[in-house]
Amino acid sequence: MDAATRRIHHSIRMVESRLVTPAASHQRAPWRRRICAESSREVRWPVSLTFHNSLTTPVAPPRRAHISCCQVSWSSTGSALMIRRSSLGQGVIPVALLVLPALVGGLIYHARRVESSHRATAERALRDYAAFAAWQFSRDAGEFLAQTARVSLHAVDHLFGERGATAGPLPPPDVIVRFGDSTACGIGRVARFAFRMDLGGALVLAGTAPDQATRGVLVSRLAALAAAPGDQPVRMLIDTLGGVHRAIAYGVVRGIDSRPRAVYGVEGEPSTLVEHLRRLAREKPLLPPSLVGRRPLDSVLALEVRRADGGLLFALGSAEDYRLRASDTTPVQGGRLVTTVALRPAAASLLLIGGVPSSRLPMLLLLFGASVAVAAMALVQLRRGRELARLRTQFVASVSHELRTPLAQISMFSETLLLHRERSGDERQHFLSVIFREARRLANLVESVLRFSRAEAGGRPLRPEPRDVADDVRDAVRAFSPLAAAARVELRAELAEGCIALIERDALRQVLINLLDNAVKFGPEGQHVTVAVGRTGGDVVVSVTDQGPGIPPSQRHKVFEPFAQGAPSQHHTAAGAGIGLTVVAELVAAHAGRVWIESGPGGRGTRVSVAVAAATRAEPARHLPPDHEQESVAAQAW
Repeated sequence: MDAATRRIHHSIRMVESRLVTPAASHQRAPWRRRICAESSREVRWPVSLTFHNSLTTPVAPPRRAHISCCQVSWSSTGSALMIRRSSLGQGVIPVALLVLPALVGGLIYHARRVESSHRATAERALRDYAAFAAWQFSRDAGEFLAQTARVSLHAVDHLFGERGATAGPLPPPDVIVRFGDSTACGIGRVARFAFRMDLGGALVLAGTAPDQATRGVLVSRLAALAAAPGDQPVRMLIDTLGGVHRAIAYGVVRGIDSRPRAVYGVEGEPSTLVEHLRRLAREKPLLPPSLVGRRPLDSVLALEVRRADGGLLFALGSAEDYRLRASDTTPVQGGRLVTTVALRPAAASLLLIGGVPSSRLPMLLLLFGASVAVAAMALVQLRRGRELARLRTQFVASVSHELRTPLAQISMFSETLLLHRERSGDERQHFLSVIFREARRLANLVESVLRFSRAEAGGRPLRPEPRDVADDVRDAVRAFSPLAAAARVELRAELAEGCIALIERDALRQVLINLLDNAVKFGPEGQHVTVAVGRTGGDVVVSVTDQGPGIPPSQRHKVFEPFAQGAPSQHHTAAGAGIGLTVVAELVAAHAGRVWIESGPGGRGTRVSVAVAAATRAEPARHLPPDHEQESVAAQAW
């Protein structure tokens, strides 16, 4: 055999030796080793293997096999080495990602509880300040009203208390006040009437007497007040009687037996007392001056004073939030007025260092949402990574299968020629044509793989130039004809002349080869594959139409994705490498063109069309973005 044939045979064996699966050189008992996934170091040991290619020619194995974090076992026959990933290592990451939101949620819950505790402590301290302010005002107001009541009844002051107990006759009520006297003390200046009510007897009035209904209410109310316990016999009542707001200063006269005998009193307009209480609230410091300074009262708190029946007497300011409030009641001699003090939020920063802790719930919820989103994205990326790894593994297996088939035929026929076993010159010519055809098929596949890898890594820019598309398509069809003939497929060309486009010759050739390879691979034997070139508007359109089973419309956009494979047809079971149409889409996009899939004539088969912008011969060449390499391995090799 000549030297050229020997070189071909030697080169094919070198390539094939790297694509075969390992087998054991001798039988051994089944064994299994498991490398600990918990160990951070990589465990390595030598594995003696002998590799066999498809022609049972031994090839020297590598010196050492490095395997970590997996299960290694021999098959039951002892002829194959099986390596499987440890399930523990693959399950740790998803579990960790799921634990992350739970951990963040636990930290957020703990932070929320600490924040709530701090906030409750601060609010409790502020309510203590409010209670102190309410107590302070109630004490001052009670003292003022009690003093006003005693001054108003000073004319009969000797009758009150234990020292005034008597069984003799009591003076009339007109001795209490001189009506219209502007120098009168207490509420005597605004007095409307004075009274003496003998318990168990009549009501004696002086001044402008109220109506009968008001008298009845006054008698019942005074009887109840006289019986109320208290160590102060002189008291003040601010209430509504007979539909009129009234201020009544009254005192209880006791008999020798210390039991209530009569009630003296004077009734007047309460507005003067209310105004004095307002002035008292503004002038008296209700909160520590060292903390609030000279700020106006209504800027730090809101104050309400209500009568014993719940009616509002007066109010200073208003508070938006009444959670920081407290109430206090004046003693009976002060009229049992209810004082409510509510601190404003601005006072919190004055009374407490740092004020009331603001709610961090929105930030905590945002943090929890971010952790959930990050975990979800990580899980999605992990799933996509595993899917990509699976697709790459499938891609390697498919490419290995695609390479082994022509390599086996090339090796077999070249070995036959090397051993001079051909029976005739025609058979020798046939063997050589098969070797050439399969070598071209290998070159096309390698070119697709290189185009795809360079597209992912970013290669040198394309160098398009104005070319006659029909001529380049005609050359590509002629180069693919042997492969089509071997598959019993007839190629038909419908080429319109004068279709000039700015393209790169090798890129267009690769697009045509990939489209024709798909049409032949997934179509039936004996079909007609039509390659057409035409001009539509301002574009040059190249289409390849087969008579195969077609692609469902819902799947047409997916076949351009990397490693996506169409279902094998009933005539061809080889699924391919899954990168042919991806390379087509990348090359067309690099030419600023379009590629689409539609059904063939009559809804039968598939038509893949590529459109690029038309050009003229005079149009200069230009550089496109660095999407693909421009050199053709097939052109270099053959």
